[in-house]
Amino acid sequence: MTIKHNVYFDGAVQSLGFIDAEGKTSMSAGTVLPGDYDFGTAGPKETMTVTSGALTINGKTYNVGDTCVVETGEKINIAAAEESSYTCYYG
Repeated sequence: MTIKHNVYFDGAVQSLGFIDAEGKTSMSAGTVLPGDYDFGTAGPKETMTVTSGALTINGKTYNVGDTCVVETGEKINIAAAEESSYTCYYG
């Protein structure tokens, strides 16, 4: 397993992705600064859990410990009113 540092939106969203033996990202852990971010559509299904702060994902707000599932092909829009963090499992 290897680790990949991902940087989006001029550094406002960053994550560490864990890459499996097949070269696919199996999970990531990230941070989100206040703002509104459009990530396009989900490739594989994404299961996101908020670990600090709160995130509004596709119009619904999730607090610490809440989990959101974004199915393959669904849009991913994330908004944060405060510095927040998450974990995300793919597939």
